[in-house]
Amino acid sequence: MSLALAPYCRAVVAADLSAEAIRHLEAQPLPPNVEPRRCDVLADTPDEPYDAMVFCFFGRTDEILSAARRQCTGTVAVLKRCGRDHRFSRGKDHPRQGFEELCRELEEKGIPYQSRVLELDMGQPFRSLEDAAVFFRTHSRDDPAELTPEVLQSRLQRRDDPEFPWYFPVNEPIGLLWFQACEIPDKEKER
Repeated sequence: MSLALAPYCRAVVAADLSAEAIRHLEAQPLPPNVEPRRCDVLADTPDEPYDAMVFCFFGRTDEILSAARRQCTGTVAVLKRCGRDHRFSRGKDHPRQGFEELCRELEEKGIPYQSRVLELDMGQPFRSLEDAAVFFRTHSRDDPAELTPEVLQSRLQRRDDPEFPWYFPVNEPIGLLWFQACEIPDKEKER
């Protein structure tokens, strides 16, 4: 996301708690205005507040509001999946917070926002059928014995990509909302 935002921003801080995600970003040619930073965005306090923040598929409402109030002076954008369950959930005890719940909580707190639902390609590329089998055995409810090469090939698309020749297509509704950090009530700042 940081690379996509870079042409439109003076500076982009690509913050992530995952060292692997930061290493992946740093391995690419970066525009001079992109700064990879390994940190806990929800707990961090930058030297200077950000002009805008994007929360992409992470954070509960209280965490997002607290971090944004402390760190941002402008627009806060949040992307969340519509619905609470992960598409490969095996019955987690704590389902994630979905877009609808986020909207409801912002309304309850009196925070004005704008939103829309987008249908996005959230598919998964694979280097091999073996990688796809590992993925489905790990993340799906399928009986592992039924994940034959024929079954996998029926779910996957063949692509003209030497690195990732197999692709599992998934179009998913994703909620995008945005609001102004100054609209967050002061009590959210204290959390």
